[in-house]
Amino acid sequence: MTETFSLAGRLPDQRYRTLADSMPQMVWATDANGSHFYYNRRWYEFTGLSETDSLGFGFANALHPDDKERTLERWQRAWRDGESYEIEYRFRRYDGVDPWFIGRAEPVRDADGQIREWVGTCTDIDEQKRTSEAQTFLAEASKLLANTLDYEETLAQVAHLAVPHIADWCAVDIVDSNRELRRLAVTHVDPAKVELAWELNRRYPFDPDAPTGVAQVLRSGHSEMIAKIPEALVRAVVTDPELLEIMLGLGLKSSMVVPLQARGRTLGAITLVAAESGRLFTEADLALAEELGQRAAVAVDNAELYRDLRRFRETLDDTLDCVFMFEPETLRFFYVNRGAVEQVGYTHDELLAMTPLDIKPAYTADSFRALLQPLLHGEQSALTFQTVHRHKDGHDVPVEIALQYVASPDDEGRFVAVVRDITERERAEAALRSSEQRFRELAEMLEARNRELDQFAYVTSHDLKAPLRGIANLAQWVEEDLGDAVTDEARQHLDLLRGRVTRMEGLIDAILQYSRVGRIAGAVERVDVAELVDDVVDLLAPSETVSVTVEPGMPVLLTERLPLQQVFQNLIGNALKHGGTDVRVSVSCRERGNHYEFAVADDGPGIPPQYHERIFGIFQTLASRDKVEGSGLGLALIKKIVEHQNGRVWLESAPGTGSTFFFSWPRERNARR
Repeated sequence: MTETFSLAGRLPDQRYRTLADSMPQMVWATDANGSHFYYNRRWYEFTGLSETDSLGFGFANALHPDDKERTLERWQRAWRDGESYEIEYRFRRYDGVDPWFIGRAEPVRDADGQIREWVGTCTDIDEQKRTSEAQTFLAEASKLLANTLDYEETLAQVAHLAVPHIADWCAVDIVDSNRELRRLAVTHVDPAKVELAWELNRRYPFDPDAPTGVAQVLRSGHSEMIAKIPEALVRAVVTDPELLEIMLGLGLKSSMVVPLQARGRTLGAITLVAAESGRLFTEADLALAEELGQRAAVAVDNAELYRDLRRFRETLDDTLDCVFMFEPETLRFFYVNRGAVEQVGYTHDELLAMTPLDIKPAYTADSFRALLQPLLHGEQSALTFQTVHRHKDGHDVPVEIALQYVASPDDEGRFVAVVRDITERERAEAALRSSEQRFRELAEMLEARNRELDQFAYVTSHDLKAPLRGIANLAQWVEEDLGDAVTDEARQHLDLLRGRVTRMEGLIDAILQYSRVGRIAGAVERVDVAELVDDVVDLLAPSETVSVTVEPGMPVLLTERLPLQQVFQNLIGNALKHGGTDVRVSVSCRERGNHYEFAVADDGPGIPPQYHERIFGIFQTLASRDKVEGSGLGLALIKKIVEHQNGRVWLESAPGTGSTFFFSWPRERNARR
């Protein structure tokens, strides 16, 4: 080597120069006083420095500012004392990045042992250094994450740990219980910039539809890395002029956003940004960030699971039922809630040293294990039975037990028993049994009375109609006997008499129909409402000057036909009766939840608002019965029928605007009360 390098700074042998230039390391040589007189081609390619800037002690210009002082001190000590030189430092690359190198140098001595020159190399160890730092960082982060179950405080500490180890900025965002994103932490070495970041977060809320950044990572569940952030990208993404100016002023160079994922859920995201350091993130950095995100997510998930477990235990303690959990082999309780303690009178610790056999006097070990076998073997998913629990003071408590075997894929299964004190239920059941007989007797009595009432109604109807028919026949005979001798006045009186008889017969029929509503159930059948209304109109046989229109969209119902027919017949009949000789009537329907709302409208004289409720009463009419024949029971009958169907009937009308009667009818049969 002593023949290779000369004090003049030249390599006389081209072979050695070519060899040095082909090496991947940076190779250099100095004189005995440490002044550089040679660098290979790799040095100039890496630093971008000229030969003039590099020779002598110019290499210090390429050192990272934090490494310059200790490097020069160490190098001076080496060439002064003649000892081997080895140091780790960072050199500034031509693009502003500062990778780690290990520098080594050995002295070249002459025959007398005097140092003539130094020959050294710089070997890139950036990847190894980053890997080592990454492992150290992850170890410290894991220690923090495992140290507490307060994940919010822990993640904030991890964010502080990340700066400046792996980034200049770090932000942590968490999806809260309301599925909204909440910023948990922002870190930077400069507190003023941290305050700026929080201020920007307040002024520019999170946009879940943003095409990049945290929003995109949360939507996709995949990391996002921008190795080098061009100014054009910042201008394209940030549209607010004030925010754009701030972002450009921060000098952002590179960014990574990684999701916090655990058990298939995205819990949030960690954002890492390089700025002042000039660092450009690599795939290795992304892998480190993703590993950090995974560990942080597990910590968050574990904290949530612990919180849920604690709430679950608190909920079980607060429930009115008693919960016992026990092992399948030993049968020993491993969990009991507060209700269980109160039910049997033992303390919590006493119960954890006991088994179900200690509180179930009705079972032996063999009979109880036999009870468990179908659950253990998967023959039954759950078992419900009644027995008694023996209280610590000796009295028995009647209980109902829902028992289930809960198997775990990675652990032995457990038995869970939910126990309810049924003392009050047994008392109520005894009281219910004692009243059932009385209820049956009353039901039979009521049925008998209904039959008697039906019979009475039929008999009364017959007995009342018999003399009416006699009066009608007598009036007919008188008119026939007198023949042409009947005066107009007498004939008018006879017609009035026969009209009164007809009205009385109609009134008797209406009273009979009214009394039967709700007491006699008809057959449920498929009813096409459009066809039913057509049948009603045919039965009423309106004159040719009258118009009755059935709007399209009438439903097909599964209901009793006769009650619905009675409603339409009374409403359409009233419209024809009171609307005038050229009245126009329309029937329509629309859906209203679990009911249909029917409407029967006419363009007749209308009804004043003060009568809208009164007309649904029994024997209520607005026009004199001598002018318009009617029993006064039609609308009352409609109201009773509709309300029995769990519907309602109402009127919208005013004088001169016509009338519209509405009623609701259940869409299905089971909608009835």
